[in-house]
Amino acid sequence: MFYWLATPLAVVGTIDALRCARPWTPLLVWAALQFVCYAAFGVSAYPWYYALFTPGILAAIALGIGAFSR
Repeated sequence: MFYWLATPLAVVGTIDALRCARPWTPLLVWAALQFVCYAAFGVSAYPWYYALFTPGILAAIALGIGAFSR
């Protein structure tokens, strides 16, 4: 229903995490590096590969919500 909000919130949350040097930064960097490596090596898109991105994406969205609530 509100999936269109996920991308802007994730971007704002990632920028906020990198700017404030929060402890969430390693998780976000890990998820981004994993995405870049999957894209660079052309890994097939199996559903269980996306489960590894979930913690990083959810953390970025939560940080974005926190940034807007301040």
